[in-house]
Amino acid sequence: MAGIQQAGVVAQLLELRAFRGTGETKLARDVREFMVAFGQHVANKPSVPPDDVVRLRLRLVVEEMFELLSACDAYLGQGGVVERYAKPEVDMVELADALADIDYVIEGTRIAFGIQGTQIADAVHKSNMAKVGGKLDDLALRRPTLDDVFLSLTGHAAEETADTPQEATS
Repeated sequence: MAGIQQAGVVAQLLELRAFRGTGETKLARDVREFMVAFGQHVANKPSVPPDDVVRLRLRLVVEEMFELLSACDAYLGQGGVVERYAKPEVDMVELADALADIDYVIEGTRIAFGIQGTQIADAVHKSNMAKVGGKLDDLALRRPTLDDVFLSLTGHAAEETADTPQEATS
């Protein structure tokens, strides 16, 4: 049994080497290496992992977010609003630790879902830089559409098929 598990780890490490040169950051390579070494779920293409993996990744992100709030002497108030105590203090060591942990678990979450973060970060940066010079009031936040997500994951727009409902024209 141990030989089978070891062979699986070796196969994953070989796949890991294939990711070198794909634009992955050092952090992504390090986290991927950690996840493979500890037998965690690693997806090599965008996909939804098993439910227990989704729950684990969400729990880790939330846990680290609470550490960040604690480092800033803050808490979540009613409706999810971030509140700070009357005389807040920021513990810079705890803040740095929380931010590093957030980076690590977010990257692990990307890897578990098979999402290549570099291309998405590049697209977000390009979009944000396009806003330079605009008024803050002009910026609108919205949830991404399925087309936005598809474009960010694949790098090209979704194609319409005959099965795709067409918008009604007036």
